[in-house]
Amino acid sequence: MQQAELEPLWVTYDEARRLFGLSRTTLWRLLRQDRIRGARVGRSVRLETQSIQNYLQKQAENFD
Repeated sequence: MQQAELEPLWVTYDEARRLFGLSRTTLWRLLRQDRIRGARVGRSVRLETQSIQNYLQKQAENFD
């Protein structure tokens, strides 16, 4: 039985950059503006992938 690859729920800035094609600065600004969710784990920051997807979806809907 082959295991399905699961998308991580929380990622680093670098992982988010690769997954979504957004710059580190853009991700940082979105986090500071409370448009995406983040969590501090020790000295590291993790970004919630679902909140990034939701943000991009809203941007796509308003693109008209």
